[in-house]
Amino acid sequence: MTESIDANTPVADIAETVTQNEKPEPALAIFTNRASPLFARAAAQVEAQLPATARHRFSYWATFYGENPDAQADDIQLIDRSVTNLAESKSWIARQVIARGLEALFPRSCFSVNDALAYQYQCPLWFSKPVHLSGGRGIECVASGDLADYSLPQHHILQQGIQNLALLDGRKFTGRIYILVWNQQLWLFDDGFILLHGVPFDPASTGYDVHVDHRGYEKDDSPVEMRLLSSLADFDQRWPVLQAAAAQLRPLFSELLDASASNRYVMLGIDFLLQENNELQFIEVNAIPNFIHSSHINSQLNVPFFTQSLQLMLGLEAPRLFTLD
Repeated sequence: MTESIDANTPVADIAETVTQNEKPEPALAIFTNRASPLFARAAAQVEAQLPATARHRFSYWATFYGENPDAQADDIQLIDRSVTNLAESKSWIARQVIARGLEALFPRSCFSVNDALAYQYQCPLWFSKPVHLSGGRGIECVASGDLADYSLPQHHILQQGIQNLALLDGRKFTGRIYILVWNQQLWLFDDGFILLHGVPFDPASTGYDVHVDHRGYEKDDSPVEMRLLSSLADFDQRWPVLQAAAAQLRPLFSELLDASASNRYVMLGIDFLLQENNELQFIEVNAIPNFIHSSHINSQLNVPFFTQSLQLMLGLEAPRLFTLD
């Protein structure tokens, strides 16, 4: 309720009343159109650490939903969409993996069936992936023996299936790590998640539910489970390997690094598969990943990642983020 001001009220009292009715400017103002409740939780934790006189503006605004009407040039904000769109394209990533000599870190990708036939029997399974969709949408599983008769849809690539997968409870799982690209540096968060498929793994199967389907992962009662990466029994052995592999990705992100600055950043979600021999393969890069997951992952991973990232970008201590040199 706004307090009324009488015409006979003294000027000094009017000034005091107006001041009381004004909402104080926050030390940290945030503008988001994705994962907004999680960013709000992180911002509340960070704002409590800032001096009362601080005035910061942070934006996580994916512009494919429209421009931020409150944007200001000096906001801490995402790298321009023209650059992040490159990293969102599976085709662009696949070509840069080849061009920049990173083939050892990713499964082979081919851009036509004819190209893939040269490597047809190096693996029992191929994945046909749309270059601009995420979340498993549009992916098809193709047995190597059926490859010659497969008609590759427009705007798809073929990616080799990975062999000798590490399993958990007899099921396939996909991992994700978070990398912050900011101020010409890559910063790796110290945990990630695994997404455990809901049905037993069968290496001879071409079933979407066996290899890809993870619908319902955000529900706590789903057969598809989300767990912290650090919950793996062999995490202490896996993490140094994963960290070293992530450091080798730097050439892949040169455009993002060049576009980053003290007020320009992007948060990457990088997907990988672990193998039995303590090795791994990266399979996808997500420049605008989904951050709404199960309540456990939201609280124990995503909000802490946002909090640490905000702390780093605002000049506070961020001990859970490590530079990848």
